[in-house]
Amino acid sequence: MNDKLVIDLGGPHNPQDESVNLDDLQASLALVDGEVYPLELFHAERHTCGSNFLVETTFKCLQDVPTDVF
Repeated sequence: MNDKLVIDLGGPHNPQDESVNLDDLQASLALVDGEVYPLELFHAERHTCGSNFLVETTFKCLQDVPTDVF
């Protein structure tokens, strides 16, 4: 987020989960309240059978965001 890696569960492994509280990382990610930031997710399938990928957030829905932001 904001050009910094926040979670890395890389490599083949058994199911894992991770969570992050952006309030706790606000300073280290240089996030400013009220600003809009890109969030990039990358998922690569490395198994020949079975895969799970779930993202849950508590982000508020953005409204009236200029289309050139995305």
